[in-house]
Amino acid sequence: MELAARAGYDPRAGVTLWQKMGAASKGAPPQWLSTHPSGSKRIAEIQANLPKVMPLFERARKVPVPSNKQ
Repeated sequence: MELAARAGYDPRAGVTLWQKMGAASKGAPPQWLSTHPSGSKRIAEIQANLPKVMPLFERARKVPVPSNKQ
């Protein structure tokens, strides 16, 4: 999340992504049978980390993009 935020990707989009993934994966095995955390756990972790990464995202949005003009 931190790298994505520093690169200018909105970290809040991860919540929407995992909500859509959860809706698409109805009937998935329980988390204890999976090698990956459940979508609801991922969403909770993203939301818990948003206060830390949002300032990085806001700072990245303010950085001017270099021009290729010479």
